[in-house]
Amino acid sequence: MAVDQARFPLVSDEEITEINETAASKNTARETKTWMSAWAEWCKARNINVNMETYCPQALDALLNKFYVEIRKKDGTDYEPDSLRVMQAAIDRYLRHKNKVARNARRKSETASPPGKR
Repeated sequence: MAVDQARFPLVSDEEITEINETAASKNTARETKTWMSAWAEWCKARNINVNMETYCPQALDALLNKFYVEIRKKDGTDYEPDSLRVMQAAIDRYLRHKNKVARNARRKSETASPPGKR
């Protein structure tokens, strides 16, 4: 039986890697932008400096922990746990990119539950 090359083309490992990286890069960039915008809005609402790079790790950990506990959707409802994990991963990526990792921010936020989530 002949293989239908139009429907099942042979794709090299390099092509697969490139396709996966391209797709992930677009989604990752979009998520990072979305959550960094949420951070900026939260900072502005609290009159806090938005620039994460200006904080020492301990101060940034404390601020991120507060942010993770306080953030809500625009309609005031809580985010689902999966959305919060995506948010934390996006902020972690941003900080790694900036070479400034908030050492305990993720671990602390996983133990802190927003009101109504305990």
